[in-house]
Amino acid sequence: MDDRPNLEELRQTAEEVAAEWGVELGVPFALSRYSYVAPVGETAVLKVASPGDDESLDEGDALELWAGDGAVRLLRGDKARRALLEERALPGTDISELQDDEATAIAVGVGAKLWRPAGEPFRRVADEVPRWIENAAREPERIDWLLELARELWSSFEPGDGWLVHGDFHHHNILRHGDRHVAIDPKPYRRP
Repeated sequence: MDDRPNLEELRQTAEEVAAEWGVELGVPFALSRYSYVAPVGETAVLKVASPGDDESLDEGDALELWAGDGAVRLLRGDKARRALLEERALPGTDISELQDDEATAIAVGVGAKLWRPAGEPFRRVADEVPRWIENAAREPERIDWLLELARELWSSFEPGDGWLVHGDFHHHNILRHGDRHVAIDPKPYRRP
């Protein structure tokens, strides 16, 4: 079953928001499969998340907290419609094509900036991990040894609270922005 959102509905919402905010949408980004994401001029991006995407609930709050330090800057938001106007990372190339050592060093530097004390409204990842593991166990293409390792590692953690982390931190979500790198698509949670 395909659980992707109806991008046509999200496009319509994006067009409504863009008209209200007085901005013009460009052609959506090719990798926008779960949210509608399109450039707005040369310096901004409009993102509309699916109402069913609970992982992105607090993205605007995270971007606001980070204030451009390690992540793109939030320019404007509409929580009711799950719309965010964000700073556009330029040239916007991700770090996936870099050598592993260089990409890892960049990721560590960006990640360290994003690791911040935080409380509400961010959800505790400790409340989500058991469900994620059980969902993975139901997948026909699951890798059983990896699933068992996840269960074992999770059982050894002592859940804590109070630190904001990027919940979708990988090479495709770290982009060059001028002479630095920034994260996008944060899926924010408070750490275990």
